Amino acid sequence: MADLGAFGKVNLSQIGAVGNVDISKIRSIVEVQGVPDSISLNHSDVTFDGDGNVSAGSSLVQVTSSGSWTLTINYYSGSGWITTSKSSGSSGDTVRISVSYPYSYPERSGYIRFTVGTAHADFSVDQYGDVV
Repeated sequence: MADLGAFGKVNLSQIGAVGNVDISKIRSIVEVQGVPDSISLNHSDVTFDGDGNVSAGSSLVQVTSSGSWTLTINYYSGSGWITTSKSSGSSGDTVRISVSYPYSYPERSGYIRFTVGTAHADFSVDQYGDVV
């Protein structure tokens, strides 16, 4: 018997020629490992002013992932003030982030979580308002 790692113990004399494998003679496959989930963003944050203009970072985020991704908006302060151009996509897609305005409270913050399978990447969003 030969030990072929992920395939467990296989009796090579029962397999036959490589191009002509009789599946019934292979006892079992112990484990097959797939590609792990992965996701990354081209940058990690953006800051807007009270008029909705970008004051630091970029409002365009490119997502690189091992598969289809989704996003969830999470707020540390306030709610409903962050919007995105899409809520799901595939690797290579770009998402535009925007905020509601005019805004006069001194500061609010949140983050957007991009998820594929068991992997995620967070993108920070802040808005500093006009003090009145």
